Amino acid sequence: MKDYFRILELPENADLDEIKAAYRKLAKSYHPDLNDAPDAAKRFIMINEAYEFLSDDTRRAYYRARRSSRVSEAEKERREAYYRDWIRRQQEVSRQRAQEYARSNYKDFVNSPFYRTAMVMNKVYNYVFLGLGFVMIFTSVLLYLRDGERMIKEGQPIAMVLLPGFIGVMFTYGVWYFLFKHKY
Repeated sequence: MKDYFRILELPENADLDEIKAAYRKLAKSYHPDLNDAPDAAKRFIMINEAYEFLSDDTRRAYYRARRSSRVSEAEKERREAYYRDWIRRQQEVSRQRAQEYARSNYKDFVNSPFYRTAMVMNKVYNYVFLGLGFVMIFTSVLLYLRDGERMIKEGQPIAMVLLPGFIGVMFTYGVWYFLFKHKY
């Protein structure tokens, strides 16, 4: 994480006025038109980035909170090693399961708990989305029955009431196709 306070040559408890003053001073000092140093442009960009970030109250508060809960480099490396080890173990388990399924015949694979769970979840999701499509259609119809006549009299666009129904019809047809018409 970049140390924006150090870039602006400020203490970590600097307020917005101090940040603005430091920015104006440093931006003038490191602007490439006024400073011939080879790294002036790079420094100028960093100063602007730091100011842009620290000038927002929300980002500054979040940044300070993150900095106060710093973790040592050794701890970061330990956590990263643990995560890589966990990923490696998960990949090994997945690979072993895949090799086992590759050695079995297709009928046994289709009847395996892994495959059956995937198929059940797929159907559950499809039925949930089918239900959502019907809810969209019925909500649109109910809104039309309740407010449609009034909206027509007032000259308001009725499409805003009917649009969810149209989307629901298309949604429901799409899910119906995958549930009943399309063969897995």
